[in-house]
Amino acid sequence: MLTYLSESEEDTFRFGDRIGKNLRPGDILLLYGDLGSGKTVLSKGIAYGAGVSDMVTSPTFTLMNRYTGNFPV
Repeated sequence: MLTYLSESEEDTFRFGDRIGKNLRPGDILLLYGDLGSGKTVLSKGIAYGAGVSDMVTSPTFTLMNRYTGNFPV
Protein backbone atom coordinates (compact mmCIF):
# COMPACT_ATOMS: atom_id res chain seq x y z
CA MET A 1 0.00 0.00 0.00
CA LEU A 2 1.18 3.52 -0.82
CA THR A 3 0.58 6.34 1.65
CA TYR A 4 0.89 9.96 0.57
CA LEU A 5 0.30 12.87 2.95
CA SER A 6 -0.85 16.02 1.20
CA GLU A 7 -0.41 19.45 2.76
CA SER A 8 -2.83 21.32 0.44
CA GLU A 9 -5.26 21.04 -2.48
CA GLU A 10 -2.45 22.06 -4.82
CA ASP A 11 -0.29 19.26 -3.42
CA THR A 12 -3.12 16.76 -3.97
CA PHE A 13 -3.70 18.00 -7.52
CA ARG A 14 0.03 17.73 -8.36
CA PHE A 15 0.13 14.20 -6.96
CA GLY A 16 -2.88 13.30 -9.12
CA ASP A 17 -1.19 14.88 -12.13
CA ARG A 18 1.85 12.62 -11.61
CA ILE A 19 -0.44 9.59 -11.34
CA GLY A 20 -2.31 10.59 -14.52
CA LYS A 21 0.91 11.03 -16.49
CA ASN A 22 1.95 7.49 -15.55
CA LEU A 23 -1.35 5.74 -16.27
CA ARG A 24 -1.63 3.41 -19.23
CA PRO A 25 -4.74 2.13 -21.00
CA GLY A 26 -6.27 -0.66 -18.93
CA ASP A 27 -5.02 0.61 -15.55
CA ILE A 28 -7.69 0.69 -12.85
CA LEU A 29 -7.80 3.12 -9.92
CA LEU A 30 -10.24 2.92 -7.05
CA LEU A 31 -10.73 5.93 -4.81
CA TYR A 32 -12.01 5.53 -1.27
CA GLY A 33 -12.42 8.20 1.35
CA ASP A 34 -14.74 10.20 3.53
CA LEU A 35 -16.54 13.29 2.27
CA GLY A 36 -14.05 16.13 2.03
CA SER A 37 -11.00 13.88 1.93
CA GLY A 38 -9.80 15.17 -1.46
CA LYS A 39 -11.12 12.57 -3.93
CA THR A 40 -12.39 15.21 -6.36
CA VAL A 41 -9.16 17.24 -6.32
CA LEU A 42 -7.15 14.04 -6.79
CA SER A 43 -9.47 12.97 -9.65
CA LYS A 44 -9.05 16.34 -11.35
CA GLY A 45 -5.26 16.04 -11.09
CA ILE A 46 -5.30 12.49 -12.46
CA ALA A 47 -7.51 13.55 -15.36
CA TYR A 48 -5.31 16.57 -16.10
CA GLY A 49 -2.21 14.39 -16.15
CA ALA A 50 -3.94 11.98 -18.51
CA GLY A 51 -4.77 14.76 -20.97
CA VAL A 52 -8.46 15.25 -20.11
CA SER A 53 -9.81 18.72 -20.89
CA ASP A 54 -13.42 18.05 -19.79
CA MET A 55 -14.76 19.26 -16.45
CA VAL A 56 -14.19 16.51 -13.89
CA THR A 57 -16.99 16.01 -11.35
CA SER A 58 -17.04 14.51 -7.88
CA PRO A 59 -16.66 10.71 -7.84
CA THR A 60 -18.38 10.38 -4.44
CA PHE A 61 -21.84 9.18 -5.50
CA THR A 62 -20.89 7.83 -8.90
CA LEU A 63 -20.05 4.27 -9.84
CA MET A 64 -17.94 5.42 -12.77
CA ASN A 65 -17.17 8.59 -14.70
CA ARG A 66 -15.60 8.34 -18.14
CA TYR A 67 -13.54 11.12 -19.70
CA THR A 68 -11.68 11.36 -23.00
CA GLY A 69 -7.98 12.25 -22.84
CA ASN A 70 -4.87 10.57 -24.18
CA PHE A 71 -6.97 7.42 -23.63
CA PRO A 72 -10.34 6.86 -21.91
CA VAL A 73 -10.11 7.83 -18.25
